[in-house]
Amino acid sequence: MARTNYSKVEHALEEGLRKMSVTKLSDLADISAGIGHSKSEKQNSIEERQALIRMLKLDLMRLSKKDRKIFSKLGIKKDVLKEKLMNIDKITDKEWETLKKLREKTKKLIEEMYPQTSDEELIELQQERHINKRFNVNETWLPMK
Repeated sequence: MARTNYSKVEHALEEGLRKMSVTKLSDLADISAGIGHSKSEKQNSIEERQALIRMLKLDLMRLSKKDRKIFSKLGIKKDVLKEKLMNIDKITDKEWETLKKLREKTKKLIEEMYPQTSDEELIELQQERHINKRFNVNETWLPMK
């Protein structure tokens, strides 16, 4: 078997890292000179907002499976929230703050509805389940007596 030469890949990686460091340093120089604003701060806020919306959608989907009246518990109408999440570009800073508070509420509700079990408890449950496990038998079938 022939040996693989990774030198080209290593050189490409070094070149990419060098370009990244040069752009970062030039951005910092622009910021210190007062020419521009930090692109990373803007990009971080955009990424943070996108992550907030993704997590909010995921939490609401998870909670709605458990409880159909979740929106009344959160104190917001489903249509209003759906409209806000569809028009992300038009959301003001104040609305972002309300969405952050809503995310905190959903976190608390998830912790209440889905209690976390420790690893030891899960191991014990699985051990009890697998002690009498038969091979090639569907677990939903009733055992023969």
